Amino acid sequence: MSAHLSFLLLAVAVVLAASCRESDPPIEALLPVQAPVHTDTAFTIQVFKTADQGYGYTISISGRKVFNQPNIPAIQHLKPFGTAAEAEAVARLVKQKLEAHILLPALTIHDLDSLHVHYR
Repeated sequence: MSAHLSFLLLAVAVVLAASCRESDPPIEALLPVQAPVHTDTAFTIQVFKTADQGYGYTISISGRKVFNQPNIPAIQHLKPFGTAAEAEAVARLVKQKLEAHILLPALTIHDLDSLHVHYR
């Protein structure tokens, strides 16, 4: 494994450890958004249904889950995405940031608004 990918995985693991509030959804709850999209870094996105009837997403790198987001990021309360499409749109933005080597792909309220995510 290259040093760059090792550093990326370490940085993502630290962010995940600091931000996890819920346990991972069971594997059977993961619903593929589409056939996995592979890039040079092999990022894949999966959208899943949460226990409270909302949606969340995971992002994997080379088959290893590195982001589990059961709630809408950048807002002050825990609320799942209202639709699978909203979860997928946000996951794709995070994936783009990771592909651009932004190791801490933070999102803002402006990002959510630009993607038409309903969070209020």
